[in-house]
Formats: sequence, C-alpha cells, structure tokens
Amino acid sequence: MLRKLLYYPHPNLKLISDEVGDGWAQSSELKDLYADLAETMISNIGIGLAATQVDIPMRVFVMAVAKNSSRRNIVRESARFNVQVFVDPVIEEHFDDLFTYEEGCLSVPGVTEEVQRWPQIAVSAWDIESNQRLRFDLYGIEARCAQHEIDHLDGKMFTDGYGGVKRDIAKRKIKKFLREESR
Repeated sequence: MLRKLLYYPHPNLKLISDEVGDGWAQSSELKDLYADLAETMISNIGIGLAATQVDIPMRVFVMAVAKNSSRRNIVRESARFNVQVFVDPVIEEHFDDLFTYEEGCLSVPGVTEEVQRWPQIAVSAWDIESNQRLRFDLYGIEARCAQHEIDHLDGKMFTDGYGGVKRDIAKRKIKKFLREESR
C-alpha cells in the first residue's frame, strides 16, 4: 500500500523513532510496513525511506541496493534493484574521513544540500528472516543513504541548520512541487 509522505517542515519529521525491539522484526504488521515503505519509496523515485517519513515513528528504513548484491533482508526485488530493510539500525563503525556530497530528500522535494558523511560504515540491524542482529558493511551511496535515513530516525534532517531565508525558500519549493503533483 502506498503511504502518504510527510513534507518539511512537518513537526513529526523531528520525532525520535521508537525501537522495534527483539522479537518483533518478523511480525506480520511490520512485514506489511516493510512492503509499504518499499512501494512508497519506489513510487516516489527514491533510494531510501524511513518510517518516520510516512508518519510512523519506528526505527525502520528501506533502501534500494544493487541488483547483484548478495545482501540479506531483501523485501522486494525488481529488474534494477532490490529493496533492503533495516530494523533498529545502529552505526557501529565508520571509516575514512568525512566527505561532502549533494543530497536530496523525499520529504524536501526540489531541494538539495551539501552534506558531510562517512564513505564507509558498518551498521547492525535485525534480520527480518532469522530475527538475529546482523552487521552490514556499506560503502559509497549505500553508506550515504543509510546515514541519511538513520538521521531521519533520530529526528534530524539536512534542513536543521536552515536560517529564515533558506527555510522560506525550501517551503516555497515544496509548495510548488505539491501544486505540480496535484495537477
């Protein structure tokens, strides 16, 4: 089921998500949520989506990964990519120096921002098949995406440092996007 996205500056985007907890990653309700997040992300042409972005304050996000990936936690497959689920993700390690790259966000359509991220991270999360914690070594765009989505789960967005003028510009761009979408 396609979920409705929250858009900046919706106050619920600032909420810190609740942990799912041991034993719940395999529940039927959460499996439905995983599928809904994947469908919503793909429909909105995104590469990642946190549950908070659809007004569900749970520590869950989905991310598109390369089709040839041998990763676990795949909830949906397509011709181009697989969708991986992260339940209660924690960044355990980061490697190399921070680097800056331009990012966008489904909750801030039409706006991009230069953001510093680590190029390589290790994330632990619940496996949706075995209900065990697994380690995922992520590089490049996958590492960047995971950090972006974990920020959402922690109530953070790249717009947090925006002053009045930049905030107003972002709001205008979002209103324009939503007007064009409704046509």
